[in-house]
Amino acid sequence: MRKYYFILLCAFVFVFASVVNGIGISSDANTIPINRFLQVQVSKANQKQSVIVPVNPVDFDTTLEWNVKIDKKNLASEKDPAYFVIETMETPAKKIEYKTVSGSGKLVIPKGTQYKMTLYAGEYSLLVTRDGATVQAGLKYMEAQVQYSLGDQPYQINFKVAGPAGLSNWSWQWSSNNSSSGDKVSHQFSDAGNAAIVIEGKGKLANGDTSQKFYCNIEVPPLIRMDPKVDPLRGPVELNLAAKVNAVVNYGQKATYTWNFGDGNETSGSEVNGTIATPGQYQVLLTAKVGDYTFQRNWQVVAEPMSITPNAELSSLSGSIPFDVTGTVNPTIYGGPTQLKFSWEVGKETIEGKDFTYHFKEPGDYQVVLKTVDKLHPGLLIPEQIFVVKALAPQLTMKPTVSIEKGIIPLKADFDPVLKVVGSPVELLYRWDFGDGEISNQEKPAHVFQKPGLYNVQLTVSDRLHPGNMIATSLKIEALPPEMTVTLKSNTSKGLAPLTVKFNGQVAVAGSPCDPQYLWDFGDGETSVEQNPVHIFRQDGKYTVTLEAKDWLHPASSAKVTTVIEVRMPKIRLSATLTPLSGGTPLTVNGHAVATQEGNGNTPMKYYWDFGDGSIVEGPDQKHSFTLSGTYNVLVFVEDPNLGNTERKTFKVVVK
Repeated sequence: MRKYYFILLCAFVFVFASVVNGIGISSDANTIPINRFLQVQVSKANQKQSVIVPVNPVDFDTTLEWNVKIDKKNLASEKDPAYFVIETMETPAKKIEYKTVSGSGKLVIPKGTQYKMTLYAGEYSLLVTRDGATVQAGLKYMEAQVQYSLGDQPYQINFKVAGPAGLSNWSWQWSSNNSSSGDKVSHQFSDAGNAAIVIEGKGKLANGDTSQKFYCNIEVPPLIRMDPKVDPLRGPVELNLAAKVNAVVNYGQKATYTWNFGDGNETSGSEVNGTIATPGQYQVLLTAKVGDYTFQRNWQVVAEPMSITPNAELSSLSGSIPFDVTGTVNPTIYGGPTQLKFSWEVGKETIEGKDFTYHFKEPGDYQVVLKTVDKLHPGLLIPEQIFVVKALAPQLTMKPTVSIEKGIIPLKADFDPVLKVVGSPVELLYRWDFGDGEISNQEKPAHVFQKPGLYNVQLTVSDRLHPGNMIATSLKIEALPPEMTVTLKSNTSKGLAPLTVKFNGQVAVAGSPCDPQYLWDFGDGETSVEQNPVHIFRQDGKYTVTLEAKDWLHPASSAKVTTVIEVRMPKIRLSATLTPLSGGTPLTVNGHAVATQEGNGNTPMKYYWDFGDGSIVEGPDQKHSFTLSGTYNVLVFVEDPNLGNTERKTFKVVVK
């Protein structure tokens, strides 16, 4: 006796099937397939194996699923190919499937029919050896089937079994240790859940067996399958709840539903609505009754307090009188329903309504309070909104200008306050303080600055109608002393020492008054305060002559100019002779020297002779005797005693 096992996991909706001639199976009954699996393999040369499928003919059409793999193992020569074949049992046999390569497929075997499946390994050669391909086949077909549908009593299921031909005496063993017999049975399970079933058929099978057992598990459906919803589970009061069962009742039964929203009141129906008006936590309970069976589900619902935020807005919180302020409310309401009343308190006035406009005419700080009341929930605390509006006196702004900010005294300047007034009315007072002791109450004054200096001109504007409403600012004015320019002239800019130069200084003045002083620096250590001095430069060189003019009346005012005087020493031209330049001892020589100076030929000169033997004499013409033999360097030297410039000449005298 063979045993077969099958596990069934069911998740479906059952519909009551009416019973016809005893136990009935509905047209949409579910089927449990009980499959048989076969594995066949050949791998030696010329090896062949056949199997009959189904092993025993079955009382229903069955589907055969096959999968074959032919591995020729890289054999070199094919003498007789391997194959897989499915054919009928009749003579001559009819091929249903034939494969020489790997493949898979399905075919339907009619009720009571058997096919023959054959594997052949073929013949292949590899050098001197013979071998066959490896041919593997996997077969699967349904050998028995159990059909079932729900009965008309809780947990009752109707079954029908069909299997191999020849089995007619069927028995059913339930997990509760009770049994049933027949190919059609009805069984009452104690509860929903997984149940094991053993089915045994007896008779005479084609293969000679007289019985066969089958094993399966069935998931007994619940009496009622619910997916209830309660929405929302949290929210503000008044909290409107929508509740729906979403249930399927099996076994042809009917259910009733009762909802309790936690406030003591019950509502019946599969889809209901409820309202929670008071904040708190509530247990919502669903009770479903199916015959004598009761099922319950519950939820926790949180009803939160209602809240209202007015979200008031004002068009402006400050402005210059006269000006208007508008207000509006855009409330945020959490919960409901509501019926809101708005009151605006502005100063001593109360304005009813969602929107308001108020005209401010007097300066000051005004408190604007919005009060909100919900007529449907008078005890609900709604926060007040408080604003402070600053009604300002007319705003004064100014950017004063002046016609000139910097200039030489006497400096005349025209002033303009460039004043802008926002708001009304005003009565303006002006006060200009020019910083030199003078003031003006004119709106646009003109003022003359007589003394040089940096002046901070201050302007203050006040509103007599609104004490304390004032504005002040300042301007910087720089009054400069008379502006001097000085020029320097000389009768020459270069020459020979001693060089006499005549200078001339001139001062030009912009503004008034001015008393110039002349300060000369000749660059050689000498100075002068004359306007037109004469100066003698006695040494050669380049001299920078500076003339600075200062104003006695305005010491800070001065001007300076320079020029360069170039002085060169005159050159001395020296002509001298000495004879003879050689001879025996004692040797007497005669020297004669004549010198003239560049630019002045009458300048007296001093002459010196140095004969190299310790004798030095003064004078242009000289006679000298050398008493000792030797070589002597004779020097004649001439000098201008006034200027100090010199010239010289040398001679070589050989005394033998």
